[in-house]
Amino acid sequence: MIGLDRPTVLISHTSHAGIVAKLTVATFAKAQRPVLVHTYHGHFLNGYFNNLGLLMYKFIERSTRNLADGYIVSGQRVYEDLLNARILSNKNSVRLINPPLSNIPKDLMPKVKFPGLTIGWLARIAPIKRFDRVIELARKFPSHTFLVGGDFEMSEREFAELPSNISMRGWVDSREFWPQCDLALCTSDNEAQPISLLEAASYGIPALTTNVGGCADAVLHMETGIVVDPSIDQLTIGLQTYIENAELITKLGQNARIRALLEYTNDSSALNHEEYFASLLKSLRQ
Repeated sequence: MIGLDRPTVLISHTSHAGIVAKLTVATFAKAQRPVLVHTYHGHFLNGYFNNLGLLMYKFIERSTRNLADGYIVSGQRVYEDLLNARILSNKNSVRLINPPLSNIPKDLMPKVKFPGLTIGWLARIAPIKRFDRVIELARKFPSHTFLVGGDFEMSEREFAELPSNISMRGWVDSREFWPQCDLALCTSDNEAQPISLLEAASYGIPALTTNVGGCADAVLHMETGIVVDPSIDQLTIGLQTYIENAELITKLGQNARIRALLEYTNDSSALNHEEYFASLLKSLRQ
């Protein structure tokens, strides 16, 4: 297909697609091959493989890293993780590009108020997302409401045992979900730059997040949210900080929206991609 369509630039994403693209493009003559750019929105270094699987993943990624002409990485923290794991090296061409937000609201609507604070958690329920921490926080803070959006599979017994201040919404439209919230919560053990937290920021909602993957790029500690070590104790302290300081919620929320409007737009992302592709094309054709 690549040979028939003859693309100028080929972009691959996910580990399997990246390997296929790298090995395929390597068979082309230099004058005929497209520029290959592989993207890392996140990585599989934590929470996805057993020890043997992780060794194999690292070996394959390291062995093929020089077959791509360039890499787009979502944030400094993910890039540093990839360097530390020797999946990328300083010799590889890399451009850090923030994920774009396609629906940044022009005007903010008044929030729908529930008793206490309303904490939003928007993600699929999977082990890496650590929904168990949401449950524990809800038990520690029974006077505050936890809205949970995203696909989930749960037995009737598990559902019945949830704290009464957790409201399971299932699949939701983020444009309807976030205006109901005062805070955005991320409890994951691994993430890229979480789109859910960036979407919340565009609505002027600050975040409380674990310091994993690209979360500390998406949320600047004590500027647009609170970033803590991935433990229930630290999440508890972070949430208590917000509860005791309503002015902090307002201040960090305003900062979060300003940053979203400046750094996460479609226009800025498109321009960054175009400039990077042009530079790679120029170097490859020389």
